[in-house]
Amino acid sequence: MKSEILDKMAETMFSFKAYPANEDFEKAAHSVVEKHPCLKEPGSTSGWYGWKISLKFKMGNYRQKLRDAGCQELKINSDKRGSGDTRGRRNKVKKPRRSETNFLPDLPQGRDIKKLDEERMMLSQEMAKAKPNLDFIDSGMNATFALRRKEIVEEEPPVVEMKARWSALFTERQVCFRLLLSKCIYSYHFKMYFITLLHFFLFVISLKIVKEFTRLMSVDINYFYEGLDGNLQKLLLLYRSKRFEGNKELMSLLESLDNDPSNLRKRTPVLLGLPWYMKENPFTLLKICEPTDAEDDLIKGIVVGILLVLEDVSEPLPSFFVDVAIVLEANIVIRHLRDLPNAFMTLMGLMYVLNLNYPKDMKYTFEVIQRLFMGLGIDSCSARVHSLKNALLK
Repeated sequence: MKSEILDKMAETMFSFKAYPANEDFEKAAHSVVEKHPCLKEPGSTSGWYGWKISLKFKMGNYRQKLRDAGCQELKINSDKRGSGDTRGRRNKVKKPRRSETNFLPDLPQGRDIKKLDEERMMLSQEMAKAKPNLDFIDSGMNATFALRRKEIVEEEPPVVEMKARWSALFTERQVCFRLLLSKCIYSYHFKMYFITLLHFFLFVISLKIVKEFTRLMSVDINYFYEGLDGNLQKLLLLYRSKRFEGNKELMSLLESLDNDPSNLRKRTPVLLGLPWYMKENPFTLLKICEPTDAEDDLIKGIVVGILLVLEDVSEPLPSFFVDVAIVLEANIVIRHLRDLPNAFMTLMGLMYVLNLNYPKDMKYTFEVIQRLFMGLGIDSCSARVHSLKNALLK
């Protein structure tokens, strides 16, 4: 009977996540004992610890069965790193280390690669129109998700090639559609009840649009703002501590913030100051220029970056950006992102969607955004990020 129970639990857990974390096993074991007290282990302090251990082994056996049956996501993780044609690959052989839930899904039933590629070509033709049918694109992007993941994970094409094949993927609608409308709402001082009605209407609309990040992670990328806003005050207090008094760039940001202490205004200096706090240099990621500067020369050699176009580059905390763009592999892939927080969120989404590594000289900053702001893999922080986590909890 115990084996049958564990089989059913493993099957159910796999439907949500191929590689559950330790806390997932604990929650599942605790829930089954709470639901069925007769299964509680006699003499055990918790009553479910043995179930947790047994479930871990059962989950491993269940993955092995699916791997032998041809499950792509599990097969790709069974290879030896550096063996055969996998040598030098960016992220081909790995468990979903950034908490992806649909890292490499199987092709939809009844559709092969040829059929999905025909749908991709139809999407490209639709995107070439002056006014593309957005509902058709949303539906097509959802249907061809498995084909994109197969290309990205197994073939690892350059970003330029991906943009040529999947132009719809590099649009703000596919990354953060709900945010675009939310910012329009917040720009007006409506009565609170009217804002609530608009947010409800907005939620109903957004249910029809499943963004690429959501397909991959099973969570909404807009949680970035919730995590960022929840830590604004404490991060600013940490930035104002004595250890940063000699940092002129950070101090000038905080002084500019004193004139407008609103939450929307605080987001930019908090994100700009985060690399300094994590002992990294934000200018390796951020490139600032004026509208008359040659952008091609500025972004040359940049693998991952954000381009900020300002009227006055000497202003530490600008209230207006001429343009904000995402740079990947020395090419501008998305423009007109309005502000820096939106650019950070969009960049984070693209790095997940395209399976890109974090820049080595900014890896802790991106880890903070992933684990502390977005809550993805929060139980496995590096020592430096764990130290910040403890400081925020004080």
